[in-house]
Amino acid sequence: MAERKPHIGIELPDNAPDIFIDKILADLYVDGLELKVRKRPEIGPMNALEWIIPTAIAAYIFKSYFDGFLKEAGKDHYLTLGIWLKKFINNGREIKVKTIYSSQSLEKQPNKNTQSKSVSLHLQTKNGKIIKLLFDNDLQKDDWDNAINQLLDFAIDNNENYPNDNLTKQLEKFGTDSRIHVYAIIDKVNKGLLFYSDKDFIFLHRRNNEE
Repeated sequence: MAERKPHIGIELPDNAPDIFIDKILADLYVDGLELKVRKRPEIGPMNALEWIIPTAIAAYIFKSYFDGFLKEAGKDHYLTLGIWLKKFINNGREIKVKTIYSSQSLEKQPNKNTQSKSVSLHLQTKNGKIIKLLFDNDLQKDDWDNAINQLLDFAIDNNENYPNDNLTKQLEKFGTDSRIHVYAIIDKVNKGLLFYSDKDFIFLHRRNNEE
């Protein structure tokens, strides 16, 4: 029998106890929801550009949640998901992460980077692109919560109105290749979401660090 596609995933350090994981997922789980938990080793020394890739914990919302599970479960679980994500992400805000850079790194250490290395939210779009939402430590909890609301609203619109939805229009400049990762950050001024390809995001990081 083929393995069922997960609807929601979480990524945690490999030393996270199972009882802790069960507690995290208790408020989210209902019959029929496929959850995937991935444990991974602690992040080791990093090249200075790799800060954009890993965070200590992460939540994943796969397209199967919207085009499969949610159609059967109804919008009530969508509200549950929003509440759960805000709790998960803001609990992650309390995690302290110290990045150790490789001695071979030729890049400047990103001292001006205020994006959290503790927690991130990943969304898979209707056409398979992965969006990684980062959370700025300079912003408040309400700003983080609002960013989650924005991304979920984009996701519902994407699922119901693709390819004429607002998210697809925002991302069309990155092409149709589903292997392209997209990074979303919160604009510090208007608190809206800004989308970057991985190449553009690295360029932005370099530019900010040189200013």
